[in-house]
Amino acid sequence: SSSSSSSSTTALPVAAPSSSNCWRSRGVVALDCEFVGVGRNTGGIGGDRNALARVSVVSYSGSVLLDTLVQVDEEVVDFRIHITGLTQAHLDQGVSFSEARALAVGLLEGRVVIGHSLTHDFKVLSFSPPGQLVRDTSSCPQLRAPGLGRSLRALSEHHLGLKIQDGAHCSVEDARAALWLYRSVQDIWDPCCPITSTLSEPIPAAPHLREAAGILSAVCTEAGANEDLAAHFDRFASSSHGYAKEHYIRVARMLRSLPFAMSCPEDLARPELRCVGKGKAQADLLRLLREGGGG
Repeated sequence: SSSSSSSSTTALPVAAPSSSNCWRSRGVVALDCEFVGVGRNTGGIGGDRNALARVSVVSYSGSVLLDTLVQVDEEVVDFRIHITGLTQAHLDQGVSFSEARALAVGLLEGRVVIGHSLTHDFKVLSFSPPGQLVRDTSSCPQLRAPGLGRSLRALSEHHLGLKIQDGAHCSVEDARAALWLYRSVQDIWDPCCPITSTLSEPIPAAPHLREAAGILSAVCTEAGANEDLAAHFDRFASSSHGYAKEHYIRVARMLRSLPFAMSCPEDLARPELRCVGKGKAQADLLRLLREGGGG
């Protein structure tokens, strides 16, 4: 679901930890991060590197231990807004990368970390846990879905009957989905405790560091605010080929995801529009805005 419906994931019935699972309540957490693109737009869109923009950690029971927005020191060249739901204003509310990393690592270190395609999350966090404490649901043989691929969305629907990522992704929702997948095969994956150190229950971060989902759900977007503009780019895509076609499709998708209406040429200066680039797509969008918003 989108960020605004992230709480629906908690409705999935999961049994309370039994006495044999006591180590899991202390020693298992799930992680998911959201990234924005920084660096050069070498491919025209997306940036050439990921930057951490939101980090979420949930406990074995699915409760939120950390969910914070993160400031990005570099200029963001692509907010990937159709996935992240994030704008510059959101990032400006975040904590520093160093604080976010310290909070996350404090919860992850020494524990079994559940997640999906965790290589990307670990890289952006500069965190390298021992392999014996990583449970990546994208590579678990018991969690395959033949013919459906290995996306978290596909595995969640196939194994759990849970629909996620219908719109912008929510990192709390995605972390919980990976956790529920792990719990469905936990006795096969971890027949005994792999942790050698003594751990106490993970301590949740302060309330203001667990509020990102709420902040994002408070964003009100007028449905179809940029639909006319997006429809123009759909038409441009239908008569184009190769890279131009792909870029027009991406711009149309971005326009539909913006939490504000594009109404004048000055709106092109907004940070969220950097992903349009400086080429023909920008010229086309500028022309449409000068003509009155694409109507």
